[in-house]
Amino acid sequence: MPDPSAAPVPAALVVNGERRLLSPGPDRPLLAVLRDELGLAILVIEHDMHVVAGVSDRVVALDHGVKIAEGSFDKVAGHPAVVEAYLGRHPEDLAEAN
Repeated sequence: MPDPSAAPVPAALVVNGERRLLSPGPDRPLLAVLRDELGLAILVIEHDMHVVAGVSDRVVALDHGVKIAEGSFDKVAGHPAVVEAYLGRHPEDLAEAN
């Protein structure tokens, strides 16, 4: 029987909307463990940006397949094009509504 510990470790993992992998475990989300302990590059495809905030070093936001922002979670979440694309309004209009 082959030894499972001899199996190669992948260099990257693609996760499409698997929120249970992003949910906090006993200590931290499973994807954070895979990233930190195995050094995996992880591409998470998720519409809810806050879901990936805790495990992302870099975020890329797309609007209809076109990149509209890239950077840290805070930078991308506050980017005017992202706010408009995901909330449907310009950031200044949202501030005035509150």
